[in-house]
Amino acid sequence: MSEAGCSSTSPDCQANEAAAYTIEDRGSLLDEKQISGFISSMEAVDERSPCPRQRVSYPYDEDALEAENEKLKDELKNLKQNHQRLSRKEQVMLEQLRISEDERGSLEEKVVELRRDYNAKIKLLDESQKQLHAANLELDAMASKLHLFQQEAHAHTSKMERNRKTKVNMLQAIKSGITC
Repeated sequence: MSEAGCSSTSPDCQANEAAAYTIEDRGSLLDEKQISGFISSMEAVDERSPCPRQRVSYPYDEDALEAENEKLKDELKNLKQNHQRLSRKEQVMLEQLRISEDERGSLEEKVVELRRDYNAKIKLLDESQKQLHAANLELDAMASKLHLFQQEAHAHTSKMERNRKTKVNMLQAIKSGITC
């Protein structure tokens, strides 16, 4: 067949295109066995291919593919190391998070307990203030009564003193009237 006779829809040409794409696909070139497997499959396809142009050569030589493969292996190794490092860091962070959550839980329990104590003390303070207010009112009432009693006692004492002076004056007047 001629080159013009090879259409892109023929199964042989499609297999060659797929194999060529696979060789160019950097992610699938992981080791030498795969490279040699690709090359041998390409040679087998070349032998059956009706298109003479595809039998001639490949766009990559073996050394370039091996170098690319080594580069990809190094990148994969670095990615695995980074993954392990990140996994360790993630484990450390997860442990720190767990510890923080535990501490947070215990602190929340303490806050609830402190709020209960605070509310109980506020209630006790309110009752104490009510009792103090009642005691102050009672004390004010007693002070008022004492003041009234003192005024009454002073008035009574003043009245008694006036009565006594009046009696003394009368007695003196009587005595002086008798003597005169």
